[in-house]
This record gives sequence, structure tokens and C-alpha cells, in this order.
Amino acid sequence: MKSNFDFSMKLCFLFLAILVGGTLLGALLYSVYTICTTLVAGQGFETYHPMIFMQGCLISFPVVFPLSALFMCFYLIRHKTKYWSPVIAYSIVFVLVWVFFLPVVVNAYASSMINIPGHSSRPISAGFFRSSDDYVFYYSNVSIGNVADGVCITNDPEEKNVFTFENIKLNASTNGFSDSLVEDAVVVPIGIEILYTGAALFLELIAANVNTGVINWLVFSSLALAIVSIMYIRKLSMWRLVNAVMILFLTSFIISLNIAVSYGFILQSASDKVNSIMGFIPGRANKLLLIVNIVWFGSMVFAGIMFHNREIISDDEDLYGDED
Repeated sequence: MKSNFDFSMKLCFLFLAILVGGTLLGALLYSVYTICTTLVAGQGFETYHPMIFMQGCLISFPVVFPLSALFMCFYLIRHKTKYWSPVIAYSIVFVLVWVFFLPVVVNAYASSMINIPGHSSRPISAGFFRSSDDYVFYYSNVSIGNVADGVCITNDPEEKNVFTFENIKLNASTNGFSDSLVEDAVVVPIGIEILYTGAALFLELIAANVNTGVINWLVFSSLALAIVSIMYIRKLSMWRLVNAVMILFLTSFIISLNIAVSYGFILQSASDKVNSIMGFIPGRANKLLLIVNIVWFGSMVFAGIMFHNREIISDDEDLYGDED
């Protein structure tokens, strides 16, 4: 009984450590990126506003929290346990935090999106060459409101033309950067861009379901059951590496499937048909995903029971690891 309680407490501390550590790391990255968007060539660095870090925490938590189940799975693969109660307790806590606390964080982030003094878009500086598509611009003077005078050079290797311009209103960057020179210098790896795009879609999806009623949110929260259920098949193979890869694949798959179906990227006709049949459930939530997530949850739990109860030959212990 003591060993069971100790392991449960260990899981609780690990869960908190993942949430706190991941959220703080995400907030740090968010702060660095936000500061980069305000930098302008030839101008000094402005005072850092603590609210930026707070916004980073609020935007990072909804992404870190679902992924915490993935890291908990990795820990349970490495530290095998014969007890079910700690895993069941964690599953209950995960679902409760998703249903009740996640909407609070999302709404708090929406409330925090204010124009922070000193960290809005800043006017660019004169005296630098800046490229834009087929042209190179040199601003000799930039007044208040990003109204510029300067020289424009066509970026055509066969024919170079030079033009002068005055009192031209400069358009703001579509990516939120104050200066294109800084934007060109900030190179984001393609893998990070893909993760960022997926995270942005997921955050938008969470916010949309939070603000469209309790029923919609509860239907969408069936994804929490689908995510946490993957933990129950951590004993799929005697090889820990195989289990870890499979857990990673299944977690990515079920989250990606929910995002794709919710946005209508796939199975749009099937979603419309199921929504029509299950019209007795109020709200605009995707009922097809409700069915998919519940069936997924049941399948994972059933498979987990089967894997847990199967007999393992004596020399498998060396491959999988000792029990805690």
C-alpha cells in the first residue's frame, strides 16, 4: 500500500514539474520572439514588460498540458508499475483539469491581450537598405506614422532603375515585425514552424469551443479521454523504445485527427451526416469526433487491460526494466 501511495505522489510531482517547466519554457520563447518583433535596426532595446511573460505562460499552458500526458507515458514506460490506481488517478486529474481549468486559462489569455506600452509596433529607422520583393528601398527620412522619404532601386539584374519618393506611408509587416531587417535575421527552423502552426490551430480550436457553450466544450473535451487513454497501452511491447515511438505516434495522430476534422480538412461529409443524425445534442460541436474519441478511449483501455494481464517470460525483465 505504501509503495502504491509513494508512486502516486511521484506521478503528481512529475505532472506538476512538466506543467510548470514546460509553461515557463514556452513563456520564455514567447517573450524572446515578442521582443524580436519590436526591435528596429539602429534603435536601442526598450524596457521589458513583465506582462509579456505572463501572456507567454497563458498561451503556453494549453499546449503544454495535453502534451504532459505524453511525457507521463514516457516516464511510466521507463518506470514500470504493477499498480493501476496511480494511473487511473492521474487520468481523472487530467480530465478534470482539462474540463474545468483549461477554459479559465484560455479566457485569461484573451483578457490579457492588451496593447502593452512600449512593446507595440515601432516606426522603422532611416539610413538602412531594406529589400522587398523586386525592390530595394533606402529611407533617408522617416517621420511619425512611418511616413518616409527615400530612394527605390529595382532589383532586376538586367535593368537597374532608381526612383525617388516622398511622403509615402509604409505598410506594417504582415508577420508583426517592426523592421524587415530583423524579420529576415530571425530564421525559424522548418520543424519549429510546423509545430508552431499546429499549436496555433490547436489553441484557436480550444478557444472556439470554450466560448460556444458548455455542451460544445464537453463534447470537445472527449479529446482529453482519447489522449490520456494512450497511457494504458504503454506495455504494448517488451521493448521500451517501441512503446515510446508508438505512444508518440498515437498521441500525434489523435490530436492531428481532431484538428483536421474540426477544421473540415478531412471527413467533412461524414461530419455533416453524423451531426445531422445526432442533432438531439445541442451545440455546434463535431459529434463525429465525440464518437471517435469515445471509441478510441474504450479501445485503448481494453487493449491496456489485455497487455497488462498477459504473461511475460522471465528474461523479458532485462529488456523492459525492473518494476518499481
